[in-house]
Amino acid sequence: SNNSTVTGAGTYGYNSEVTVTCTPNKGYEFVSWYDETDKSKSSYVVSNEPVYTFKMPDHDVRLWDCLRNIEYSVTIVNSDPEHVNVYTSGQKYYYDNKITLNVVYIGTDRDVYYECTGIYLYDNGVIGEKISDYNVFTMPDHDITIYVKVERVYSFYIAYFDENISGLSTSYPEGKEIKLNTLVPEYTKFIGWYDIDKKEYISRDLQYTYVMPNHRVTIYARFEFD
Repeated sequence: SNNSTVTGAGTYGYNSEVTVTCTPNKGYEFVSWYDETDKSKSSYVVSNEPVYTFKMPDHDVRLWDCLRNIEYSVTIVNSDPEHVNVYTSGQKYYYDNKITLNVVYIGTDRDVYYECTGIYLYDNGVIGEKISDYNVFTMPDHDITIYVKVERVYSFYIAYFDENISGLSTSYPEGKEIKLNTLVPEYTKFIGWYDIDKKEYISRDLQYTYVMPNHRVTIYARFEFD
């Protein structure tokens, strides 16, 4: 198998003792050894133990180790069950799989959005190491309990020159620091970062750290021809 390390293959004399050993990789467990020496017949189980000892017959022997994926469990602790449901996109969890969490707002306001902003290990009421910054994590080779931090997020739209040019739309939670920066097109000079809703410049610096408020924001990087 490609998912194990097997030892014991070689050349042996008739009636000599042969021991084969199967060591499964992470996320797999041994099931049985199958004898598939005679290709004209169906293979059959010769042992259910990973270490198998037998007497060498008067012919070549071909053995195959049968393995299976180990299923693990995921337990979710939701940081805000009052406002959102958090659940996984699947029902079976295997080692090294990418597990996606779905965050669904349970209210009726269509303008309210929540996102996962962190996944942490969780043990007996204690929040531990952060294992992801967003809603996807990699399954370890054991059962896991995770604390999922969800936060309300607000729309952040940024464009260049003016409102007639399309830009980038994303969302951030309140208090998120956003690094603003842009390339200055040839024959222009940078004027500033302009908040279209407040109708004012929030900074004249080309590089600026903006702190996300608790409402939708639209910002333009404005230039003028030099």
